Amino acid sequence: MTESRRSRTVIALKEEDDELQRILGEEYEIQFVPTVVCEGTNVVPAFTSGNVIVTSSRALDFVTLPDGAVVYVVGETSKNKVLSVQPTATVVGSHTGNGHKLATFIMETVPKGTPFTWITSSDRKSDISDILLPDMNLSIEEVYAVTTIKEAEIATIREGVTFIVVYSKHGVPAAKRIISASKEISDCRCVVVAIGKTTAATCEQNSLAVDAVATTPSVKGVAEAVRACCCSDC
Repeated sequence: MTESRRSRTVIALKEEDDELQRILGEEYEIQFVPTVVCEGTNVVPAFTSGNVIVTSSRALDFVTLPDGAVVYVVGETSKNKVLSVQPTATVVGSHTGNGHKLATFIMETVPKGTPFTWITSSDRKSDISDILLPDMNLSIEEVYAVTTIKEAEIATIREGVTFIVVYSKHGVPAAKRIISASKEISDCRCVVVAIGKTTAATCEQNSLAVDAVATTPSVKGVAEAVRACCCSDC
């Protein structure tokens, strides 16, 4: 029997995303559940140069980027966020997918000694500075622009298929809580989708089985992974 639209739910473990709603909203019920609630640290970066590394898109809610900045990011979501808050920015590196690959890209394309401002969060997991500082002799102003203050509430779970999209390590315990709660719902099946290979590996390391991985760490990649699961019954 064909499942109704309401029996197909996507729980995106992140803040509201108009693009994801636009792409999948006609086919699925979308719930946005931020896995953490953040607050700004009130730190004002010096921005000694126009070169900026952003590994926390949440941080951009609390920091004003300078006009004409060259901003290095790890994915399309961060790229779109940068351009939404600073349209004059030039954004590069969105094809890299994670902090390690972004650091490698910077090493291959940026002269040694180039100064950067790195916008990140207090619980960063990226090893960008560990890679760049020894090999590139870069001057990096590391700015912790946001801090985590609490975990998110659990989502609303329904009968049918529920796609749980995990975007970071913070999503792992939230996904586990959703799966645990779903066992109390008759005829409920959870499918876990990871935003990328790094997040998928984090899920697996924490005993959270991943059913599908987005081919690109973007809204489009997530949508394609969800739809592919529907077609293959993964």
